[in-house]
Amino acid sequence: MVKQRGWKVEFLIYAMAALAAILIIFSPKRERLAFSLALGSFGISAFLYMVSVSGSWVPPVNL
Repeated sequence: MVKQRGWKVEFLIYAMAALAAILIIFSPKRERLAFSLALGSFGISAFLYMVSVSGSWVPPVNL
């Protein structure tokens, strides 16, 4: 059986986005916190994408 190791980080991304949406709906006064959570969620997603495609940025060099 193959172990799935990345589900915790993906859950964190979705949980942060959901919490930001809930804060905007139920507590508009906490807009700054909600924006920070949404930005953090996007930042983690972008970082994980960059890590996953980093091999295609620099082609392998044979010396």
